[in-house]
Amino acid sequence: MKNITQKMSDAYANGRGTKCPHCGSENISAGATDADGTAELYQRVECLACGEEWDEIYRLVGATNV
Repeated sequence: MKNITQKMSDAYANGRGTKCPHCGSENISAGATDADGTAELYQRVECLACGEEWDEIYRLVGATNV
């Protein structure tokens, strides 16, 4: 597993998580989310083109009326 640099992470987030941060493929697959007891959720993602895996991080940023 290759390390994701801050630049790669920023590009991934700015692209809305639609392309592999390693090879740029759109052939990615995400699993279930997992909470760690904080205001963050994690989701394992795999690139079906290059085989790399990484975790997406989701943060609670607020609430709104329904």
